[in-house]
Amino acid sequence: MKVVLAAAMYSPNLGDGVIAECFSHHATQVNPGIEIHWLDLSGRTDFSPPSAGSFRTVVLEALSRLPVRVANFVSASLVRTQIQRKLEPQINETFRDADALIIGGGQLFGDANLNFPLKLTRVVDEAEARGMGIAIQAVGVAEHWTPEGSNLFARVLASANLKYVSVRDRVSKERLTRHCHRLNCMLPAEIRVVPDPGILSNELASPRSSAKSGMGPLVGIGITHSAAIRTHTDSRTAPSIKTSIQRYSALSRALLADGYKVSLFTNGAQEDEEMLDLVVKELHRQNVSDVVRHDRPQTPLGLIEQIGRFDALISHRLHANIVAYSLGVPAIALSWDSKVDAFLESVGLGSRLADGTLASIDAIQNKLGRALAETDTPNNPVNIGTDARQAIREVLESVLDELKHPAA
Repeated sequence: MKVVLAAAMYSPNLGDGVIAECFSHHATQVNPGIEIHWLDLSGRTDFSPPSAGSFRTVVLEALSRLPVRVANFVSASLVRTQIQRKLEPQINETFRDADALIIGGGQLFGDANLNFPLKLTRVVDEAEARGMGIAIQAVGVAEHWTPEGSNLFARVLASANLKYVSVRDRVSKERLTRHCHRLNCMLPAEIRVVPDPGILSNELASPRSSAKSGMGPLVGIGITHSAAIRTHTDSRTAPSIKTSIQRYSALSRALLADGYKVSLFTNGAQEDEEMLDLVVKELHRQNVSDVVRHDRPQTPLGLIEQIGRFDALISHRLHANIVAYSLGVPAIALSWDSKVDAFLESVGLGSRLADGTLASIDAIQNKLGRALAETDTPNNPVNIGTDARQAIREVLESVLDELKHPAA
């Protein structure tokens, strides 16, 4: 049984790869006869590091400052070119002899400059042409879709081949329900709320990734570029690059003064790596040399192992926080998008949300101290992991008759 998994799994932001690795690992455990074939929606085929230079960062920064309709027009042209040149060559081979298409996870039902609406429409059209069952698994849903994006997403959601829909949090369910009502889309069944597959990261972690530094409390600070926040968040407000650099530097110095060891890292996105370089440069300008700059992890498993070595974590990125939760690493989530807030609230850790603008360093320090002092978490990751495994079994059964009606 061949299943095509369509997502952004080879994105330089390795959080998307964490989702795909966790989903695929458990799916093949459910039934060894299942083959999961990845289709990256940008046409990537491996975890090659992002190209040096700042072209992507410049594009993100420029799009984030344009009026929405203008940004969509420019971006749609770029996305259509990417589909033609990179995605189309992968589609025929990946879909050949496939039995089903599963879309997910990640924030795929977000309309950032028509990127995912265009790409998802293309892969759904292919699955329909081949008579394949389609399922949507553990996705995030943005609040706002443009009229153009709405029409494209409506085509996906109205597919006669769609058998199952699940989202990764309550907020996404509420949003998708509203979108469907507005677009008159009749889904095949009730929208399910399931855990993000990344919650199973602990099953992929090697024993080495659980070994702490042995040097006292080591805090990993995840660096995120302000352009990425402006482009992908529900609100286009974010501190300037200069302000972000100053605040990351101030947070690092404050934690050092509190006696913590500090390590700076990213989830792998090129723009975040560029921001990290700027933060390190600023710290060196201030004669701060005690902060460790982590090399970019090369794979999702590398990111999981890196996070597993921290005693605590502070990050904007959703999957840095999800991996930390799975591994039992106390994390302070920097709030910038409702998807981050929704995850923390879903696991009973809303008190660990902090202002994502980094305007209040004292508040972050206080939350970090309390998190490290707590001996357990409100919701056991083991129990949530059980729910995540059950959700993976359900989505596979929805599109594979062999699993619903096994041979006697």
